[in-house]
Amino acid sequence: MIVVLGHSQCGAIKGACDPIEMGNLTVLLNKIQPAVYAEDTITENRDASNPAFVDKVTTLNIKRTVHAIMERSPILKDLILSGAIGIVGGNHNIATGEVSFYADTLFIN
Repeated sequence: MIVVLGHSQCGAIKGACDPIEMGNLTVLLNKIQPAVYAEDTITENRDASNPAFVDKVTTLNIKRTVHAIMERSPILKDLILSGAIGIVGGNHNIATGEVSFYADTLFIN
């Protein structure tokens, strides 16, 4: 099972929401930017100071990453579709220790 696991209060997500340039981390933050732009339900305070916005961007980034793995790796996609392996996205709440998995990212046969 491949697990794409994000976490609450992620500094990288917050950095991408603001957007911050941080030397070598800028490349990572740029990879998160599509999730920032894709989040369209919050129209005000679209930055790291808004926990709801950060949470929604985190969720979108996790889901986008699951799909990117399948799109970018034909080998993994074939293994997932054949049922040899599975993939799922989840979010670890660092305050409670709970992990929530997203049913719409579960691919297993």
